[in-house]
This record gives sequence, C-alpha cells and structure tokens, in this order.
Amino acid sequence: MQKTLSPSIQTEAPFLDLFSEAEEIKIHEIPREDQTKLASMPDPFFDLSPINDPLHRTFFVQIRAKPAPTVVTQLLEKPSNEDNRAYLLRSAELLLGEEDYVLARNIYSFLLKENDRDADAMHGLGQCFLKLGDIPAAKKCFKGLIGLRNNEECLLWLGHCLVAEGDDNGAIEHFRKVQNPSDLPTSSQFELYKELGNCENRRGNFDNAWTQYHKAMSVQPDSDVIYVNLGTLEIQRHHTEVALSYFSKAIELNPKSSRAQCGLGLVALGKNDIPMAKKAFEHALSLDGQNLVALLQLILLADMSGQFASVKPKILDFLAKDPKNTEVRYRLVVIYFKEKDWSNCQRELDTILFIDPIHSKAKALRLELNANKHFPA
Repeated sequence: MQKTLSPSIQTEAPFLDLFSEAEEIKIHEIPREDQTKLASMPDPFFDLSPINDPLHRTFFVQIRAKPAPTVVTQLLEKPSNEDNRAYLLRSAELLLGEEDYVLARNIYSFLLKENDRDADAMHGLGQCFLKLGDIPAAKKCFKGLIGLRNNEECLLWLGHCLVAEGDDNGAIEHFRKVQNPSDLPTSSQFELYKELGNCENRRGNFDNAWTQYHKAMSVQPDSDVIYVNLGTLEIQRHHTEVALSYFSKAIELNPKSSRAQCGLGLVALGKNDIPMAKKAFEHALSLDGQNLVALLQLILLADMSGQFASVKPKILDFLAKDPKNTEVRYRLVVIYFKEKDWSNCQRELDTILFIDPIHSKAKALRLELNANKHFPA
C-alpha cells in the first residue's frame, strides 16, 4: 500500500526541499511533559492542542542548508560541451582581466582535465602561472603550447618567463626568433617590442631599446607605458628635458600613472629641485603604494633631512603587502637604528635574517646593534 502525506504536510513543499538539499539534519523528539510549555506560547507555529492524543508526537528539527555555490563552482558544474567550453573560456578571460588569477587558473585547469590538448586553456593557464609567479609551471605550459599550436606567440610567452627569471639574454634570444611579428595579435606585437626594449635597456643598449620602444609605440600610439619607458631611458642617457616630455605625455594619457609621476620626481631630482621631487614621489605612492622606486627615493630624501616621520608609514604599508622584501625592510631597520629605537630595530633584523639568513648588511648591523643598544634611546 502506497503511503501518502497528510494534506498539511503536502502544502509545505519548501520545507521538504530543505530536507532534500540540506547539508545536515538534526531531529529531537520533544517529551510529552514539555509540550504543554510549547502549547502555552502565544500564537504557536503548530497546533499543539491534542497533546493528550497518544498518537500525537512532536519533534524539534534543525536543518543546516548547503552553502551557496561560488562563482567558480557554478561555472565548473556546467556540462563540458563546446558551447559551455566557450562560456568557460570567456569567463576565465574576464577573470584574467580583473587580475583574479587564482579563479581563472581553476577554470583553465578544469578545461585541461576535460581535454589536455585544449590550446586556449593551456595558453590561459600559462598566463595565470606567470602572473602568480610560478615560472616553472608557466614555462611548462608554454612549451606544451608549442606542440599544440607551433606558432611564434609561444616564443613570446617563453621570453616573458625568462624575463621573470632575470635571464634577459635568453629572453632576447626567444624574442628574436619571432620571424613575423605582424602575424601576431596587436597586443602580442606590443608586448614583444616593449619587452625587447626593456631587455636592451637593462643591458645598457639604449639605442636598441629606443628602436624597440618606438616599434611598440607604432602598434599602440596611446600607451602611457611606452612613454614612461622612453622617459626612463632618457633619464639614463641624462637627457632630462626629453625625459620630462615623455613623462608629461604619459600623464596626459593616464593621469593615474604612478610610474609617470615617479619619473617627474626623478627629473626634479636631476634638477636638484628637492621639494618638487618629494611632492612627485609622494603623489606616485598615493597612486600605487607598491611603487618601489618612489618609496626608495623618498627614504633617501628623508635620510638627507633626518626627518623620517612621514616616510615610515609608507614603508609599513609597503611591507604589509610585500613582507618578504628585505631591501625595503632593511631601510626600515636603518631608520630605527638612527632613531635609537633598539627594540623595533632588533625585531626587524630578526625578521630579515629569518627570511634571508645570509643577508650580509643585516648581519653586520646586528653586531653594531648589540654594541649600541645598551645606550638609552
């Protein structure tokens, strides 16, 4: 005989849905002697009047609902057909654009589990690893991509990996293997010329760098990044006024360019205009608190004046986001030492030597600290 629900329960479909979707369910029967207390409550949820009916029993139910699925879970739960592959790729590209590299990586990894020869997913995963600093994994993806696509864009991304490893010579070798840059997407052409210029600039080949930067500019004329790079190049060539024109153009294109503001500070330093330099570096840090060049220049200016009060909060903000940066942390140690703040100096030295046990400057300063910290601050 088929069992049916009573009419009162049949109308409670949402309640039954909770049961079917619950993560955890706890049910406790309420003893008959306690039911009179519930019946005396004003406007009770259930009719507890027939408490003397031996067939009437009352239960207390606790239901823990399942947590709402995350965006990535919702994406990955979609069936793996071609339409949804395209949907997932678009979603991952959006996440890349939003710099949410971990979530994008998860989607690309899922697609590669479905098809380990998915070239688009391999490309995207390599980009995610590169942005997340996992260079060996990124190189593995881009090398695998050569077997799938065998096109020159793979050489560009392998060059990016070598740049991240500090191997400019190896990067240039890969970049110059690209025989037909015009066949690349516009954004990739720009990246190729820009990174070639950066490598040549770091190697001191300024004329070669200038040529590559202008090739990049021909691809993207409105890129503030290239104008900043050209300005930095001219600073190194001691062409102050030319550098100023490039940095000014970059700010015209992008008023929020921290690097361009920092460039104005470097130009002001070259003219020995300390107040203007300080103002520009502070503006640069207000736009990007992780602008290392601007921060180091402000520390240098503070050291010249002996006034550290305004720069210390900026250092602490920087270290909050980049706690393993021993270069900046050591500058903070030096400030504490000059202020005879022995306890903070000791703490920061211990942190540096924990991160880098062979940090020679920190080891030397610790010896000097031990010889001086008994003097009152």
